[in-house]
Amino acid sequence: MGDFGSWIKAKREEKEWSQIMMSEETGIPQTTISGWERGETTPSLKHIPKLVHIFQVKYSEIVQLIGLDQPEPKKQKQKV
Repeated sequence: MGDFGSWIKAKREEKEWSQIMMSEETGIPQTTISGWERGETTPSLKHIPKLVHIFQVKYSEIVQLIGLDQPEPKKQKQKV
């Protein structure tokens, strides 16, 4: 999984937005944005299109950062 918290904070700061300003622009609660930046949570699928639009990035970039495109680990065969 990538470091979504650092990424979203850097993108927000590139626009010279506070978390409150980003909240007003996106409709995403400031507490949610704060949680993302602290690494406590990651965006739900409903928030990704807003982030893609606001930051002009690819959907796949965000999905990769939050680890949704990671394949499931293969189960190891048990020795009998």
